[in-house]
Amino acid sequence: MSEYVLATKYVLAEKESVNLPVEGLDVTLAWNAPVDLDLMFFYKKTDGTEGGVFSNYFEKGSLGSNKVFPFITLSGDEGVDEAEGLKTEEGRIERIDPNITEIHIFAVNWTDAKNGNTASFANYDGMVQIKDASGNHDYGIPLASIAPGYFAHLATIDASGRLTRVDNVLGVGPDFFESIPGAKLLLA
Repeated sequence: MSEYVLATKYVLAEKESVNLPVEGLDVTLAWNAPVDLDLMFFYKKTDGTEGGVFSNYFEKGSLGSNKVFPFITLSGDEGVDEAEGLKTEEGRIERIDPNITEIHIFAVNWTDAKNGNTASFANYDGMVQIKDASGNHDYGIPLASIAPGYFAHLATIDASGRLTRVDNVLGVGPDFFESIPGAKLLLA
């Protein structure tokens, strides 16, 4: 693994939960393999409304905003050329709005999805790092699943700031689009 990936202070175990501050969280997806992975956020509001922050290459995609709801942003798309070497995509949760009940953090394997290949995320030497500005909270979630699929549900953050490692890989189908709030926005 790269030095950057190893810079995480604590790697969460499967299903482990920790408390985070509800503002100022940086989320980084880092990987070394020649593949195009994407960082995505999906959320659900208290009124049942669903949404997402993901690549604007999708018709309903948006890189979000830190100044207006949902107070979540993405840096853009990295790894498109599928070259070797360290690649990162950055996200920021400026604050967890009181109207949000849950935020789901995903890594998406765009290369295999567009080519119809089935591979596991464990092949890509990757990790998601979630940390706050103080450095007191610095957690890693490795892309370690050997299950085949395109969508890796890595973690969920609830309204109180409770981060839980999920580790669930999903394919393109009802298991993803029906169970994850906001995922249907990818279907345009």
